[in-house]
Amino acid sequence: MPYFKLTDQTTPADLRKQWIKLCKRYHPDMEGGSHSIQLQINNEYEEALKELAAREKQKGDISLHNQIMQQLENHVLRNMDLYKGIFNEIKTKVPVQYHGLMDEFLKIIINK
Repeated sequence: MPYFKLTDQTTPADLRKQWIKLCKRYHPDMEGGSHSIQLQINNEYEEALKELAAREKQKGDISLHNQIMQQLENHVLRNMDLYKGIFNEIKTKVPVQYHGLMDEFLKIIINK
């Protein structure tokens, strides 16, 4: 289920408002929320930001493109604890022989 709908008029601020609204509903600390849903929301938010940035770059608005990319980087950094928490939770359910592989996935996410 896609959480974000982009139109030609969607701005980064509009997108962030959508994301905040979804976080208030699905964050793992909220009733009915979960790590997996929040991770999906975050991933879709990141993809939507990339799409907005690509649109602005295509239009030639490099300053807005750079601003959106900075917003994306800040989002990833702010949510790193969530990503680490999810992986640590998953690690408790995954056989030890696969922990190295999971650590490699986490490094990919962190170095995004």
